[in-house]
Amino acid sequence: MIPTNEYSCTPRKNTALNITFEMDAFKRGEDKHITLSGISIEAEYKVGGHTLLITKYDSFNSVKYWFNLLDEDLNLVDEASTPEYFGFIQNLKSHSGNLITFGFYGTEDKWALRYTPEGVRRFRFSRPLTLVFKKRFITIKKL
Repeated sequence: MIPTNEYSCTPRKNTALNITFEMDAFKRGEDKHITLSGISIEAEYKVGGHTLLITKYDSFNSVKYWFNLLDEDLNLVDEASTPEYFGFIQNLKSHSGNLITFGFYGTEDKWALRYTPEGVRRFRFSRPLTLVFKKRFITIKKL
């Protein structure tokens, strides 16, 4: 994974609730955008023919991170997230190949994200309670 800086974002305000939970991510120099969870971009990496955008939402009592895998046309290919933590992400390191590791401030927790170029077919539950067979390209696990 190669660190890049090709994207910018603009938070979107929910007028009904008067709060912000989402953002529009733009590839620099292009008008096209994609709406993602979070309100800012923490980091981004080029991996294979995709871009991994790590986005976050910082509230008063926790921080939530999403890992968004985008193709060149700004389509969301895969998305994963970690549980909410009180501290920010830290020690974000790109390793050789398709792996990044990280932890969270104030904890000893260590996490790993792996990108699989060919994808892995997995079952997951969706709403309404149905089982969906989907190809996953990123997996996150606690070490």
